[in-house]
Amino acid sequence: MGKKRPRESVPKFSNDHQKESTDKDDSVEGISDFYVYCSIGGMAMVIYTYTTFPGLPGGDSGELITAAHELGVSHPPGYPLFTILSWLAISVLPIGNVAWRVSFLNCILSAVAAAVFSATILRLKCSLGAAVFGTFLFFFGKLAWTWSITAEVFGMNNLFVALLLYLMVCFEDAKEPKQFTSLNLPGLFQLSLCLLCGLLPYLYLPLSAYLRPGRWTWGDQTTLTGFLTHFLRKEYGTFDLSSSKKDGASLLNGLRAYLLHYIEEYSVIGCCFTLMGLHALFCRLRLGKEHCLLVSLLMCVVYLMFFSWRANLDLDNPLFLGVVERFWMQSDAVLLLISALGFADACRFIKKMHSVMPRIKFDVILSLVVAAIQIQKNISICNQRNNTVVQEFAYNVMDSMPQGAIILTHGDLPSNTLRYLYLCEHYRPDLQIFDQEILTYEWSVPMMRDSYPRIQFPGDLLQLTTGIMPDGRRSFDFTTFLNANYNSAPIFACIGVQKHEMSWTKSYDIIPHGCCYRMVKKGEKLDWKKLTKEAEKMSQNWTYPYDGFDKTSWERVATNEMWHARISTAFSLYDEAMRLPVPKRTEFLIYSHDLYHKVLAIIEGTELKYPSHLHKNFALVCEKLLSLQHHLDPIDLLQKSIRHFEIYAAREPSDPDHGSIVKIIKSMKKQLENNIAMKTG
Repeated sequence: MGKKRPRESVPKFSNDHQKESTDKDDSVEGISDFYVYCSIGGMAMVIYTYTTFPGLPGGDSGELITAAHELGVSHPPGYPLFTILSWLAISVLPIGNVAWRVSFLNCILSAVAAAVFSATILRLKCSLGAAVFGTFLFFFGKLAWTWSITAEVFGMNNLFVALLLYLMVCFEDAKEPKQFTSLNLPGLFQLSLCLLCGLLPYLYLPLSAYLRPGRWTWGDQTTLTGFLTHFLRKEYGTFDLSSSKKDGASLLNGLRAYLLHYIEEYSVIGCCFTLMGLHALFCRLRLGKEHCLLVSLLMCVVYLMFFSWRANLDLDNPLFLGVVERFWMQSDAVLLLISALGFADACRFIKKMHSVMPRIKFDVILSLVVAAIQIQKNISICNQRNNTVVQEFAYNVMDSMPQGAIILTHGDLPSNTLRYLYLCEHYRPDLQIFDQEILTYEWSVPMMRDSYPRIQFPGDLLQLTTGIMPDGRRSFDFTTFLNANYNSAPIFACIGVQKHEMSWTKSYDIIPHGCCYRMVKKGEKLDWKKLTKEAEKMSQNWTYPYDGFDKTSWERVATNEMWHARISTAFSLYDEAMRLPVPKRTEFLIYSHDLYHKVLAIIEGTELKYPSHLHKNFALVCEKLLSLQHHLDPIDLLQKSIRHFEIYAAREPSDPDHGSIVKIIKSMKKQLENNIAMKTG
């Protein structure tokens, strides 16, 4: 872009708001605007690429990558442009795995967004320092940085927001009306055509659904009804974040949560300059300038209020809070654009008051300091270059499966991660991995039957009963589905079983198998000794600490699931023992004791953080064994039970049973003294 014509600017702290040229005072001589925002975008690109995930991230990334790889359709509303661009990145880039290529694409889109955002600030005739300040504060905030380095759609969203803001500023700054489409009837017709052209990528949805090139896709967009259902997100609730009918945060709670986020994300510095920017904006409005920013601000306020009203997720749940936060970035961008205005005016005022400041480029130095602080504050959180937690979780689950198993996934974590490894990395092709929850959608069985030839679908859709429907289609319940596949391959549910149709509980039990559960028919004889040996091998190489990641992260979910997998069989054995007669109860409790003992022997003495209830559960197993006949030493059992109850009581003083546990410890210590006295006497 060439040299812009000088515009009048209003000093932030000027009483009479005199006109003042900013071209010479606020720019760096010899550096054009083009090189400035290219440098800013380039720096963002380098940092984003350095800190991006080396493999599969968590969340929706696995599904989005798989849909692009297979040329299928993602969950509503489909994200066709992102899918097409991701497919190109997967096909063209010669380095990295499939997931890294899509994450790298997002780095590029986010870096371009940073360049456009800085160009918008410069177009407002703000200084170079203001461009660095506003851009780096936003794009290296924890939120924008996090979603700029993962295979997600939010980098592209930020680019579109930045482009919209830039075009609005350009529209107001145009020398002549003919530089932009005039707002008359022909002009509005041209704008309408542009809007329709922007929707052209959505032609991809019916095309993909008709051709069915991939093994994974969502929905049937070959009909107008199917297309509108997907486009309008009717399966989730068009204006809701979740298909759940439960109420989430209220409007006021949502706005309060956003305010707390803004203060924490951009600190006192960002908030102060935002307030200064609002003052500067209203000063300019009195002179008939910067109406584009006023429109942007009003759009921001309306968006925040509407989103807070309709975001039906519980913000007290950290994982749901992480979902909601992603949609706050658009508002952050508008407010930080205004804060850059305040920064520019504040620096201009300081320069005016101190003659030495212009010579040392005070605003540039200050903006670089703020940028360095922001990067330093967030790099330890946002640097994911060595983060393979979610992908390791998927490998662990798939490696634990027997040959030819059917894995029915439940929830985003196993569904998206296992699907990615299976379809994109071609890992464990002997398995059959299917998302059991999509069986409830009417389009699922017809769309998926060809992609899963080894899975038998005993009808056209999952319902509460099995039979012929009025339209001629055959419905089936989940029990019928399990029966149709039970003899062909072992069936596992990861993590858990769908809750839409519960008839299976009358005919099937679930047996822990690491993070998953094996579906077995009721009454079937199980080799618990063999299951115990298999459980010993599962998840024992997991070295990530329990609760060692941010509460809003998928790494936290994956790690907690793997820790649960370590003890799920031991807990299940204890639970089963309490329902059995004494001879069998003893056998099951000994199996449980041995498993708990081996897990604790591995992790105790290390620096790994692990769940406190391990100690409580092991102590309970030892306590129950004290009243039974077996080969284990009762003194050793008493010592173990006392020790682990004491550790648990010390770590969990707020447990409602804390008082009872303390009494049990005292009673056991007396029993231990008596036993030792009898043995030595």
